[in-house]
Amino acid sequence: KCLWCFLSIFFCANFYKHWNLWKKKHSKVYSHQIEELGRRRIWEYNLELINVHNLETSLGLHSFGMGINHYGDLTIEEMGNLTGLKVPTDLERGPFNLNMVNVSLPSAVDWRKKGLVTEVKTQVRKFYLNNTDTNVK
Repeated sequence: KCLWCFLSIFFCANFYKHWNLWKKKHSKVYSHQIEELGRRRIWEYNLELINVHNLETSLGLHSFGMGINHYGDLTIEEMGNLTGLKVPTDLERGPFNLNMVNVSLPSAVDWRKKGLVTEVKTQVRKFYLNNTDTNVK
């Protein structure tokens, strides 16, 4: 039990250091301590999602890595308000198989003609996604 207390204190202190570095890098200032505590909780949650995703990437479950940026203290709902993104509540995320057998694909597809592409908007969806090519070392 005592070892757990020590590790908890160590990791919290380590997060404290990184939280402050992240705030400094992105010029984050909060008006009240309670707001900062809430933002830090969101930031830690997003950081955990990123770390799990990157572990899954290293296991071959994803083709891209993620990193935290200046949107790291925002919730997915707040990001949706910035981008107009509407995430379905029943959305299930999981690995999918790209290795289809005997599938013939066209050499090109104009997604604009299918009505699936909109005009370019502010691309703020990268709030904690910052895609990186994991094949480049």
